[in-house]
Amino acid sequence: MSNAKDYVWEVQARLNDSPLVDGTTLAIHSGSVSANQATAFLQQWPLAQFEYAMIEWVSEFELVPAVQFAPQSVVMLERVRLFGKHGDLMVRRDERTFLWRFVGDAGKIWPTSGSIDYWQTHNFPLRQLTKCYYQWRPDEGRVTTEWRGHLPNGNNADLYLKQLHYLDNGRTAFVRYTGFSEVCNEQ
Repeated sequence: MSNAKDYVWEVQARLNDSPLVDGTTLAIHSGSVSANQATAFLQQWPLAQFEYAMIEWVSEFELVPAVQFAPQSVVMLERVRLFGKHGDLMVRRDERTFLWRFVGDAGKIWPTSGSIDYWQTHNFPLRQLTKCYYQWRPDEGRVTTEWRGHLPNGNNADLYLKQLHYLDNGRTAFVRYTGFSEVCNEQ
């Protein structure tokens, strides 16, 4: 029978075995744009580098392939999360401003000019943990088959949201969505 002390040692061992990442492999940028600039800001991101778009409008939520996200107007947009294996762009409204944060592969061309580069003020590596969280069941009433159909085996399986957690001294500093899976393989 395990106890809390065993669990703590297990977590510590997992942390010690997790890879270290820094600015040579991981890009972390953030910034803000006015509501007037938000549409142009979103249009400059290479949608083909992302797999999914989770979009929260004022009155609905949808999940679509990222390439189908066509931001023509942000009037009704509350937040959007574009993500996949190369990166995770999170944008959210704060009254007349949109705040954004990007965590993704370093070395790719991302439209981050004028942003705050995390690595400019933090010169120590982060621990990377792979996590997954149960997301949806096929028979959940709140989930529509219209957008579940975009997921791997979407309408027939329970799905987990795959994430990479970046830890600073054991505390989560950033979470990067990477995709969906029918199985949970945490490291």
